[in-house]
Amino acid sequence: MNKLKDSTPKGGEGVFIEIDDFKKDKKLQTENPMLRKYYNLDPIKSIEDTANGLTVDFVISTNTIDRSGDSIDADGWELDNYRKNPVILWAHDYTQPPVAKSLSETIASGKLMSKAQFAPRDLSEMGYMVGQMYAKGFMNAVSVGFRGLDWSFSTDKNRPMGIDFTWQELMEYSTVPVPCNPEALMAAKSVGVDTNPMLKWAVEVLDKSDLSQKKAAERVWKLLESKKSYFIPFEKAQKPPTTTVKGVSPGNPSGYGKAPEDTTWSALTLQDFTDQTWDSLSDAEKNNIAKHFAWSAEMPPDTFGDLKLGHHNTNGDVVWNGVANAAARLSQTDIPEADVVKVQNHLAKHYKEFDKTPPWEKDAAEIATQKAKLALQLAL
Repeated sequence: MNKLKDSTPKGGEGVFIEIDDFKKDKKLQTENPMLRKYYNLDPIKSIEDTANGLTVDFVISTNTIDRSGDSIDADGWELDNYRKNPVILWAHDYTQPPVAKSLSETIASGKLMSKAQFAPRDLSEMGYMVGQMYAKGFMNAVSVGFRGLDWSFSTDKNRPMGIDFTWQELMEYSTVPVPCNPEALMAAKSVGVDTNPMLKWAVEVLDKSDLSQKKAAERVWKLLESKKSYFIPFEKAQKPPTTTVKGVSPGNPSGYGKAPEDTTWSALTLQDFTDQTWDSLSDAEKNNIAKHFAWSAEMPPDTFGDLKLGHHNTNGDVVWNGVANAAARLSQTDIPEADVVKVQNHLAKHYKEFDKTPPWEKDAAEIATQKAKLALQLAL
């Protein structure tokens, strides 16, 4: 991995400005502004796990007008200086080693693309973790830092404060802690991605209050430290949750078995069960379909859409990859909080059928261990 040079932009003239702040303040609107802009990535199609680290093909900028009304001409990118030190950072944090390096940068079909090689685990746990987060779909954004060399505000009335960049120099780009869904961090943890390096980074940043990454670090810390992927029962002295218990965990299809553990899984649709409409089915038929899922709004379900977290195939067998997927998506699924325990209990039985431990039980055991260690330290 390339090391950062002392000349990396930071402080004074090299301070990057978030593009939204740039638009609001005329004092910031210099001739050649140093800007940062977030991009949601196209679906990642090319991933390769090599001996030197995971490689991922990113589209980091396109010609198209984005949600902010801005456009960046792909043919206007200057890349020479970036190629002298093509590092990829985490959250624009220059105090940390890079998490990846860019093996190549290309411009084609109105897109600026980069082949990123993330650090292997033995070189950087943080770099390895970030690569896994992108490869498994838990993160889908980057932030591009560039110097605007030729730009102007748009005159299009439909794009108020939109900016057209026709010539710009790529200074750096960063992986950023803005997952496609905030709950994705817990989901990643639930399926085995080690998020401890990210939590460690957040704690280090929060200890250094002068850093611009503090807001992002605080968000990461709150997600990984405060929100958990397991449910903590309330104490008797506390008031019970106010959410009305509406849904049910329907149980299992009669006579179900276990599909081979390597059986693939895809989301269930009504057409997988029947060519009839939902309203034409009997209550018994609706209830039978519901038993392929971990949660239903009611029994019989009013609509097929009331069914959440499928994990049985259509012949009734439980599918391990479906169970793991349901557990990972539980924190992202819109069900009453008071129903979470029901669903966890249901899925936990399937975990044990496959001789595995549910992620929320692992987390609870880890906390119990930490509490025991703390109590021992206090006693000494």
